[in-house]
Amino acid sequence: MVRFRRAAIQAFEQSFGNDEIFILPTTPIRAPLLSAVKEDSAFHKFNGLVLRNPRIANMLDCPSISMPLPVGGLPVGLMLIGRRNADRRLLEIAASVEAMLRGHSHAV
Repeated sequence: MVRFRRAAIQAFEQSFGNDEIFILPTTPIRAPLLSAVKEDSAFHKFNGLVLRNPRIANMLDCPSISMPLPVGGLPVGLMLIGRRNADRRLLEIAASVEAMLRGHSHAV
């Protein structure tokens, strides 16, 4: 498993160009209601789904950040994944994305 993870990290790192990031939803589902996760089996099902996308960055040893999107209704998060050991650059890119989103929030 360690060799597989190391190979996945290397392949992912090679897929980046200069100053590139990967953008994906923070979670692939809306947050479930508390009543929907009362039973352990339901909790584990939803928990696995909610953590699926953030787990990718963790497994690949990459920095990531989740940002709220300025839309009405339920909260929606946008996750940015950056290059390994480039946390500062990811934060700079996230600040730029945040400024662009703030400037276009009336259109969303």
